[in-house]
Amino acid sequence: EYTYTETLTLPSACNDWQFSASIYARNPAITTINTPGTDAIWIYATLNNLDYPKNSTPTFKNKPVPFICANQAFIYNHGAIDPEGDQLSYSLITPMDAIASNTCNSNGTVTYLGGYSAQQPILSAPPVSIDPVTGDVFMNPTQQETSVMAVLVEEYKNGVLSGSVVRDIQIVVEV
Repeated sequence: EYTYTETLTLPSACNDWQFSASIYARNPAITTINTPGTDAIWIYATLNNLDYPKNSTPTFKNKPVPFICANQAFIYNHGAIDPEGDQLSYSLITPMDAIASNTCNSNGTVTYLGGYSAQQPILSAPPVSIDPVTGDVFMNPTQQETSVMAVLVEEYKNGVLSGSVVRDIQIVVEV
């Protein structure tokens, strides 16, 4: 688990700040994406401090999923809490991979092997799903594998997007 924390004073108000971090530490044992050992983990958070100058991104109170058992239904909740009580919305997105130049707009995504995707990062019956309101991820893995998934958490103030944060999680399914 990597935790990134920083308090910043921004030089000006802007509605499209993006903060990111990357590290070449993706596990080469991941079995569901191409070239896992050479892909970087790249996460980001966004902030609209033009309209919301004193905003904080949600924090995650629950640890990333360590291990899941095959053929057992599993529900995972991130425990995301927003300091200002903003409305949160959750979705599965393709995990990001930083390209060598590491600039904000120079990134890509991991490439899943056939049969896997951002919405189906593991083989599951019924398919993996996420509740967009609670953030609960439902899965019932059908085989041993190691995968990766990313969850985008967007925060809204009075229906207006004020920021977002991405969480990248490795999933290990054991028999």
